[in-house]
Amino acid sequence: MAIGTEILAAAGDIGGAMALLPALCELRKRKIDFSLSDHGVISGKARRGWNKISEKESFENISSGKTSLLIFTTSVNDVFPLKLARASMKSGIKAICLLDNWMNYRFRMEIDGEGFFIPDLFLVMDDYAKAEAVKDGFPEGKVDRHRTACACFTGGGIRKIQESPSCWQREKRNFVHFGTG
Repeated sequence: MAIGTEILAAAGDIGGAMALLPALCELRKRKIDFSLSDHGVISGKARRGWNKISEKESFENISSGKTSLLIFTTSVNDVFPLKLARASMKSGIKAICLLDNWMNYRFRMEIDGEGFFIPDLFLVMDDYAKAEAVKDGFPEGKVDRHRTACACFTGGGIRKIQESPSCWQREKRNFVHFGTG
């Protein structure tokens, strides 16, 4: 499968939408294209000019290889973003999860009844959330704070993250910071 060039973003409830919006605004500011799944609260929060695609198109973009990276948030009620993340993993596409709340870390990754999903990178708010996520079963190397955690987005960065997750640490000049933490 060819490596895609599109970033796909998905959220369900208000907390997830508010965690994801700063990252999407930063991508837009840097003129980095992305698509937003037209699902949940974030649909109404999308800025003018953002590319919104249907839930069906979101899955199609993942399965076709058009998507190269998924950025998603979790929920304790809405399984859609988690289902996208699982589809991404099955298609060999990296998934970054932004945590928006200090509770139910693992539960949010099991809410669909399909077992514990571990994203390629789990971004949390602070050191307390990082420690709690690790206690909850997330591998320490896949958990980082919003303030210091970065995602490889620009130029060859997308290709590199597909080839090797270790680029998180090596290619800092290609990274976009998430959140306001």
